[in-house]
Amino acid sequence: MPTIILSYRRDDTGPIAGRIFDRLVGHYGSDQVFMDIDSIPFGLDFREHIKDTLKRCDVLLAIVGKNWAAADETGALRINEENDWVRIEVEAALAKNIPVIPVLIDNASLPAPASLPDGLRNLAFRQAAPVDSGRDFNPHMARLIKAMDQLLDRPQAAKVKPRPTESAPEKVVGSIKEKSAEASTVQIPDNQAKAALEPRLRKLLISPQGRLPRGTFVVAVLTSFILLLALVTAVTALAIPYNDYNGTPKGALILLVPWNWVMVALGSKRLHDVGWTAWLMAIPLLVGAALPYMGLSSGDPINTIIMNSLGVLACLLPLAFIRGTEGPNRYGPDPLGTPGPPA
Repeated sequence: MPTIILSYRRDDTGPIAGRIFDRLVGHYGSDQVFMDIDSIPFGLDFREHIKDTLKRCDVLLAIVGKNWAAADETGALRINEENDWVRIEVEAALAKNIPVIPVLIDNASLPAPASLPDGLRNLAFRQAAPVDSGRDFNPHMARLIKAMDQLLDRPQAAKVKPRPTESAPEKVVGSIKEKSAEASTVQIPDNQAKAALEPRLRKLLISPQGRLPRGTFVVAVLTSFILLLALVTAVTALAIPYNDYNGTPKGALILLVPWNWVMVALGSKRLHDVGWTAWLMAIPLLVGAALPYMGLSSGDPINTIIMNSLGVLACLLPLAFIRGTEGPNRYGPDPLGTPGPPA
C-alpha cells in the first residue's frame, strides 16, 4: 500500500490540510496517510528524523497557501531559512526522487524558481494540483486522488487470466493449488492488522502529540489504572516472603514513572482535542505528587502509589466530559473524522 505524507504550514493551511487528510484517509486508509511528521521526541536531529520518515514515503503533497513562502518578522522568506520545517521536508523528498505534488490552495502560486533555495527549485516545475476550500473542494480532491492513483499505479481488482484447456487430472491439481494459495493469503490481512496495531498502541500510550477522543481516553486511562494496581499487587505478593515487615517494597515506587508518563501522553492528547495546551498536565502531576504527603497516606509504598494515581485520575477524568473541537485544530485533524467548517 502507498504511503502519503502531507507537508504544510499550520498557520497557513492547517484547516484545509486537515480536510485533505480526512479525504485521503477515506480513500487510502488511516495507516497510509500521515501529517505532522515534525512531531519528534526532544533531543533528536529533526533533519535525520524527517529523512528517515521519508524512506517509507511514496508521494509527498506540498500544500501551498497564500503564506507558504511569506516573509517572517525580519522580512526574510521563511522558505529560505535552513531550519524551516517545510523546506527540509520538501527538499529531502526531492533529493530522494520521491514524487512531490504541489497542492495550490485557493489560487495560491509557487514563488519563482529564482527566489527558491537550490534544493527547492525543481518544485516550481512540478505539475501542481489546484484545490479550492469552498464549493469545488470535492471535485478538486476527486481529480487529485485520481491522478495519485495513476501515479502510484494502485492495483485494481485482479483479472482472471484465461487458462488453457486442461485434462480432468490437471483440473483437480489446479483446483487444489488455487485453494491452497487462497488459504495461504487469508492470514495476510491479520498480520498487517497486527503490524499496524503495535505503532498505534505505542503512539497512544507514549506520544503526547496529536488528539484523542473522549471514549478512547476513558478506556485507556481506566485500563492503565487497573494494570497499575495489578502490578503493585503482584510485586507485593512476590516480595512479601523476602520482606521482614511484610509490606510493599519501596522499589515498587518505580511503577509510578511509566504510569505518570502514560497519563501525560493520554492527557496531553485529550487536552489537544479540546484545543488546550498540554502544559496543563502539570496540574494533575503536581496534585498526584503532593497528595501522599497531605496526611492521607500511611507512608507505605502501596498507599503512596494509590494516592498518587488517584490524585492524577481526579484531575484527568473531568476531561472525559468535555467535547473536543469539531474539525481540525492546531494540534491535528479531528480524531472522529469531522471535517469542520470550510477553511
